[in-house]
Amino acid sequence: MDVFDKLISKYSYKFPKGYPDMGDPNDVLLLESIISSLISEVELTKEEPSDKESLSPQQQELQKIINIIDKVESDDKITKIKLFDLLAEYTYKYYESELGDIKKVFPNPVSKLENWRDYVERKESNVGKEVEQAIETYAQDQGVEASSIRGKGTDVNIGGKEVEIKSSQRNTVTTMLQTSFYKNNPNKFYLFASNTTSSNLDIRIVSSQLLYRLSLGDDIADELATDKQSQKLLDQINKGLETLDFPHLIQTSLSTGESLDVKKSFVVGKNVRIRFLINIEPQ
Repeated sequence: MDVFDKLISKYSYKFPKGYPDMGDPNDVLLLESIISSLISEVELTKEEPSDKESLSPQQQELQKIINIIDKVESDDKITKIKLFDLLAEYTYKYYESELGDIKKVFPNPVSKLENWRDYVERKESNVGKEVEQAIETYAQDQGVEASSIRGKGTDVNIGGKEVEIKSSQRNTVTTMLQTSFYKNNPNKFYLFASNTTSSNLDIRIVSSQLLYRLSLGDDIADELATDKQSQKLLDQINKGLETLDFPHLIQTSLSTGESLDVKKSFVVGKNVRIRFLINIEPQ
């Protein structure tokens, strides 16, 4: 099997026919995109000679992802979609046993849910809720037990695994968490559904534990796991709070009679942005 055959075999799930039809303009564009993405990843993950022998293959693969994350905002060649393709592939490779029956429902790192609205049995107040309903119904149709969960941090239970669903209208990934943060739980997963305005959804499953450690950094994550607190994280929080003038912000909210969405924010860990919304509630 030559290099091209190996490439097609690895990414066959992305093509409707299981292989690129060179007479189909969409297949040609997709193939060009995959090749371009692979070239970009090779360029981005080139490292100076180092003590790689001390890292396991899993650690080396994770380090490559970290290198790419560090360049996401500064290099327009890297999109969230490309990054989350890598995160999904890592999850399917190194969290295979934890995924359990989720892999029966979505067998590939990037899967398609075709005609997803056929699985929506009742009209919901927003598209996100309809996506959650479709995922639940589709999993049941694949013979996997699934049920919706109302509460913070989990939307659907698939095969006994907690799954939080984030959907976006276009071909991108939504990472706005709002009321919850990633958990250091190997049995919880995030399902990112993109292209909700089309008939087919692109589904990416990523480990919550992986996102947690990438967001905070291994040093902070290890301290929190061991001691339930991290001095490094506390120092970052205190430094960030020093940039905010809460007394004047609260005064402004009281004088205007409106809730205040604080424009200033700060970052902790690797890439966790902390922002505040001041709500005034008379007793």
